[in-house]
This record gives sequence, structure tokens and C-alpha cells, in this order.
Amino acid sequence: MEKEQIWAFAYRVATDTGYRAKLEQDPVGTLAELGITVDPAQLPPGSIQLPSNEEILAALEDFQVRVLCHTPLFLFTWFDCR
Repeated sequence: MEKEQIWAFAYRVATDTGYRAKLEQDPVGTLAELGITVDPAQLPPGSIQLPSNEEILAALEDFQVRVLCHTPLFLFTWFDCR
């Protein structure tokens, strides 16, 4: 995945409650839809627990500043990279 795709995925997880629930209940299947293969043996049995929406959004803000804003051909003009 490209960094922009990672950001978009994490943002969707933090803001789309249905998608978040789907990912927590079926992480292997949900990630497979994105072309990401996960070995089910590496996951705890049952569902997974994701960080809170606030924690994900805070991490995205940090990611934006550290990674996206330092991309030479910065295409995401809606980010504030001051």
C-alpha cells in the first residue's frame, strides 16, 4: 500500500463505524478485500480490538506531519503542512 492509501484506510477505520466493526469482526476477510494477506494464526481467536477513534485520528495527524507533508510531490492539498 502507498502511504496515501494507508492514511485513507486508517481514516476510514476511525470515521466509518460500520467498516470499523467489519474489520474488528473479520480482520482477515476485510484486509483481503484490500489485497492484504493475514495469517489467521497470527491473530487472537475471535474478534480484534482496535484503538479508539481518537487514538487513530491522533496517529493520523502525526503521520500527516511526519510522512505526507515531507513527500516531494505532495498531492494532498487539503492537509495543512505548516
